Amino acid sequence: MNFQRKRPGCFVLMDALNAIRNQFIPYRSVVRSTVLICGLVSMLILQGCQVGPALYQSSFNDYNDAIRKTSDGQMLANLVRMRYLESPVFLQMASISTSFNLNSNVGASAGFPEGAANNYGLSTGAGYSETPTITFSLPESREYYGRLMAPLSANQITMLIEAGFKSEMVMQAAVRRINRLENLKINYSSYPQAPRSYAEFREVFALIKKLNSEGFVELGPGLGTSVWSTPVEIKSSDLSDVGLLASGILAQHTSGGELLQNEKKEWQLHTFSRRLSIRFSPAAVDSPDAQRLRELLNLNPDRSSFPILDLELTTIEKGRAYSGQSPAALDPEATWTEIGLQGRSMMEIMQIASTAVELPTEHIEEGVAFIDPSSRSDSGDVLLAIKSSKDEPSNAILRIKYRDYWFYIEDNDLQSRETFALIHALFAVTGGTVPGANPILTLPVGG
Repeated sequence: MNFQRKRPGCFVLMDALNAIRNQFIPYRSVVRSTVLICGLVSMLILQGCQVGPALYQSSFNDYNDAIRKTSDGQMLANLVRMRYLESPVFLQMASISTSFNLNSNVGASAGFPEGAANNYGLSTGAGYSETPTITFSLPESREYYGRLMAPLSANQITMLIEAGFKSEMVMQAAVRRINRLENLKINYSSYPQAPRSYAEFREVFALIKKLNSEGFVELGPGLGTSVWSTPVEIKSSDLSDVGLLASGILAQHTSGGELLQNEKKEWQLHTFSRRLSIRFSPAAVDSPDAQRLRELLNLNPDRSSFPILDLELTTIEKGRAYSGQSPAALDPEATWTEIGLQGRSMMEIMQIASTAVELPTEHIEEGVAFIDPSSRSDSGDVLLAIKSSKDEPSNAILRIKYRDYWFYIEDNDLQSRETFALIHALFAVTGGTVPGANPILTLPVGG
């Protein structure tokens, strides 16, 4: 049995060209030139196979940059709308699909008229088309807007700090209260208001930043513990105590806790978890700033490590709720063994950020934007500046047009750019993608 291997297309092409050359020997030089040109064209056509990856890479980068700019523009537009007491709306990119079509062609012609010069012709063509389909969705679920209106948890706040955002910046933006100290307050139709303890609230984060740089305080991951039982003294002669010990061991296995003995030889069931903590170094004992930080947060002087968790889940608040006492957050004499955070909602964060929008004088005079002259906020509260201009700005990293004015963030305003990135990160942590968001628009866009 004979087997024949199919020859590659390029060899078949060369065989055909050689046959043509042999039949037109009188025109050897002409045929040689034609063969050379056709060979070059064939190489160009074969090179077209390499165009696909280049088109994919170029389109991928273009779409990536377009999505980033669109997302940034949407957030900026919503901040500006809220400055004018209008509702924010968020569209989500549900999907992008695109198809590429590559095509090429080549043609050759020759004429040998009697009594006239021979003439030859060569034509080539190549092209590609791209057809993207973009689908948007509008989250309408109560779950989605519930996330935007619900307070951030301590875990969500500390996650951003661990991700590399400045701790004082995250706390200033996302925390409503820390222990007994309150951050700025805001209502939908007012400017931020500073409560009595606001100056001390800001002092706390300035001290944490200073002490951290000096090595007296560390803000980072650590172990947090919760007590699951009252202290029990075990006496081997008492069978009831042995039963308590057995119950504790069983609870230890079911809850993932651990039985520990204190200095009074009493046993308690504890559970441990990884939490962001503020820890004081031994050298901090002699630091006036460290003592001031302890005083501001009413921290237990016998402890050096204080886990950060949700305010209502702190040991002192749970104990007071159980006994019917007033909340520790309202008691300036309460002593804390943990640091309790009460987070802001994303809507509250955006309301405060919207006060950084510079209003055009024309809009103030027309009364189309809300101005509350009786309200006040200290300078430096909102580390964001959104400028406005009648003419399109040339130095903007981000810009949108609204009510015939341009609103923008300057390219060289690094503080505002950093704050805007944090707002985006907070939105991603709280909003995310909600399952069941309804597609509302599909756009086929011809390439």
